Amino acid sequence: MAMTNGYPAEADIDDFLSDLGIELITENNTEFIAESKQHIYGVLNTIRWAMSLGVYCPSATTFNVRGGKYLFKGTVKTYTPGEAVNPTDNDTTYIWMADDNTIDSGIDGDGWPSDEHIKLAEIVVDADGVITDIADRRGDTFLQYLRADVKKILPLPLNVGGGTADVEAITGAPSINLDTDGEIAYISFAVPKDWDGASDLTIKATVQNEIAETDGDDVDFDVAVHGIADGETGADAGQNVDMTLNLTGGDEAINKVNLVSGVIGYDHGTYPIAAGDTVVMKAVINLGGAGECTGPLHILGWWIEYQANKLGEAL
Repeated sequence: MAMTNGYPAEADIDDFLSDLGIELITENNTEFIAESKQHIYGVLNTIRWAMSLGVYCPSATTFNVRGGKYLFKGTVKTYTPGEAVNPTDNDTTYIWMADDNTIDSGIDGDGWPSDEHIKLAEIVVDADGVITDIADRRGDTFLQYLRADVKKILPLPLNVGGGTADVEAITGAPSINLDTDGEIAYISFAVPKDWDGASDLTIKATVQNEIAETDGDDVDFDVAVHGIADGETGADAGQNVDMTLNLTGGDEAINKVNLVSGVIGYDHGTYPIAAGDTVVMKAVINLGGAGECTGPLHILGWWIEYQANKLGEAL
C-alpha cells in the first residue's frame, strides 16, 4: 500500500535518489542486511555535516555528543566524543559546547553558562533516570554565531542637510568643508531592516586635513543622535556621540586622510535606537581650542556600520 502524503511519481523519486548517489535495497535479496547498511550509510552520508554535535542516547540513561567539525566564532574546530554521561535524575539537563572544545552540562535550574558556549540540547530525565526527551538547541546557537559575524555598511550622503558647512572639493574629491569652529552638518538615515536590533551602531568618517595640523591635536566632533519613530515628537537633542581622533605620527600632515569613529548606543537610557526609527544626527566640529585641530577639515565620506541578521528583511 502506497504512503498517503504527497510525493512525486515513483520514477521521479528513483531519478532523485540516483542523482544523490543513494541506492535502494533490491527485492528478494539474500544480501538484505548488507544492502540495508549500505542504504542507511548513503542516506546519512548526504547529511553528515548536520550531525556534528548532535546529542543522542547510547543507552536509556546516558547521553553523548556526536563528533565532527563545527564553526565557532570564525574558527573551525573538531570535536572528538568522550565517555557517555549519566545526567541528574528527575530533572531537565542543559548540554553545551564550551569555548575550549569540551562538552559540559548542568540542570536547568542553574541556567546556561555565562561564558562563551554553543547550546546543544535540553534533555528530560524521569525519576528512574531514563531520558524521555531530547530537544535539539544547536539551531538557535549556530544561527546566532552566523549572524554575529555579519557586519554591513550603510553609506551616508555627502551633504550637510541644512547645516552651516559647505559641500566643496579638495584634491579632486567632494567633501563637507568644516573651516569654522561650531559648524554643523545634519544627517539622517532609516534603521536598516536587517539590523539585529541588539547591538550598537558605529558612525565612521574619513577626514582630510587641509593644512598641516600640530602633532597631538584632535579631530573632534560632538554628534547628537536620536531615533524618531512614527507618531513620536522630534526634538533638537540626543545621546552624545564623541568622534575624536588624536593626530600624531604623521597623521597631522597636510592632506592626510584619517578615519574617525564613534559608537551610537542602541540601548541608551534616554535616546535609544529601535527598529523602524529614523535616526537624526547633528554633527558639530570643534576647532581652534586647546588640543584641537585648527582646520579646515574635510569629510570625504561617512557611513554607518551595523551588525545584521541574515534572516532579516532586505533594506
